[in-house]
Amino acid sequence: MEFVPACPEMGIGLGVPRQTIRLVGEPDAYVAKGGDKGKSADSAAAIGDVSDDLRAFGQKQVKAMADISGYIFCAKSPSCGMERVPVYRENGYALGKIGTGIYAQEILKGLPLVPCEENGRLQDPVLRENFVMRVFAYKDWQNSCGTKLSASSLQAFQRRHKYLLMAHSQAAYKKLGQVVANAHQDLEASAQEYITGFMQALAKPANRKNHCNTLMHIQGYFKNDLTPDEKKELSDCIRLYHEGFEPLMVPLAMLRLFTRKYPKEYIQEQSYLKPYPVDLKLRYAL
Repeated sequence: MEFVPACPEMGIGLGVPRQTIRLVGEPDAYVAKGGDKGKSADSAAAIGDVSDDLRAFGQKQVKAMADISGYIFCAKSPSCGMERVPVYRENGYALGKIGTGIYAQEILKGLPLVPCEENGRLQDPVLRENFVMRVFAYKDWQNSCGTKLSASSLQAFQRRHKYLLMAHSQAAYKKLGQVVANAHQDLEASAQEYITGFMQALAKPANRKNHCNTLMHIQGYFKNDLTPDEKKELSDCIRLYHEGFEPLMVPLAMLRLFTRKYPKEYIQEQSYLKPYPVDLKLRYAL
């Protein structure tokens, strides 16, 4: 990945160091303005309301970053926080962590398909793995369907990510399969419906039950190839993962071994088995 830094406060001309900005107002009508809690009105006036500037910069960034594949926001920031940003009334009374950063609002609205996460949440191994997986999946969409959409490219994308989608949502797996099947009626609209549903489904980390269901579906492709001992060993691996005794990497490693021993082109191309470079080691904690 190539990281592209962006600071909305500097983008709107504020210096470093600078006065603290916070969200001020009512729950449904807050603005970003300067001034620390407990300081005078004169102190707040040093910066004032910068909401319009942050929105304008956000809209500018949406156009400038149209080709990005993911966005990492700064948690709790009045400009960049995705959620749970503290909001205060004008008198300093804290309304709670109920806000979204003003700049972040524009990015989330302008780039609705781009995987987004906050920096602090990426310390969680499940959320980190899910975010990186979504970035790679969306990049594949950008490369294969984003600029050269065709019925065949849409079908190929669906085929590659079939089991990844199944692991995240059985309902989306069935629904989006039908979208692709009927894509000939209106390709552009079908593609938009598909990728919107696909990214929404992947936004929620896959649970252990769905992973096991997906693993068993893939196992079925080898039913005529595996020896009795191999079948038992793979079944035991999936069971131990389901019961929490083994990480997801164990049955996945065994499946990758069998795809080399008993080649199945359809299974070998599945992103579920390798959604990102294995040296990232993101699935060891799952």
